[in-house]
Amino acid sequence: MEITPLHEDNARSEELIREGWARRQSRDAPRAEGPHVSKIVNDWVVTAGLAKPWSGGSGDNFDLESMSRMTMGFIWEDLVGDYIAAYFHRVTQIPVVMDGIHGTIDAIDTQNNVVEEYKATWRGEERAIQDGIRWWTQIKAYCLMVRTKEARLRVLHLCPVPRIRTYKLKFSDQELAENWLAIRNHWDYMTKKVSP
Repeated sequence: MEITPLHEDNARSEELIREGWARRQSRDAPRAEGPHVSKIVNDWVVTAGLAKPWSGGSGDNFDLESMSRMTMGFIWEDLVGDYIAAYFHRVTQIPVVMDGIHGTIDAIDTQNNVVEEYKATWRGEERAIQDGIRWWTQIKAYCLMVRTKEARLRVLHLCPVPRIRTYKLKFSDQELAENWLAIRNHWDYMTKKVSP
């Protein structure tokens, strides 16, 4: 058997990943001007030392390796979102805003008023759940923004063996209020940090 790497095809694959990201951004619900929950949460957990910064860039400026890894998440989100919207009573990619802070919820179960979030991770089940502060903070914010205490998290764990797990989350009013206060306070901190 003879195996020959096709370097020109690899370069084209890289172009396709970049083009795919651009198409996805133009297809998704446009993000409104102003702060987004995910940006605030990421900055907060990194500033507080609760999580490491994402490697490979941030915002819209990710390197190719990071885009390739995160593409798995987009594929998962599209697959699950399309299936769930088609077979259950779900509305997908819902833009929400509260106190001038924006969010984009993956889906809402409209019959039961439950927030749905879809995540793909290279971490195993236990580590992903233990280290999931970004997820929990974001999901709690979305619950408060649409006035529910319940969420479902559908996770594709890619390592060590691919597994799909669904988690039911229920939060107290106090948890949601404290989480939102932390997000608001951190947004205030971020704007002061940037201001001259």
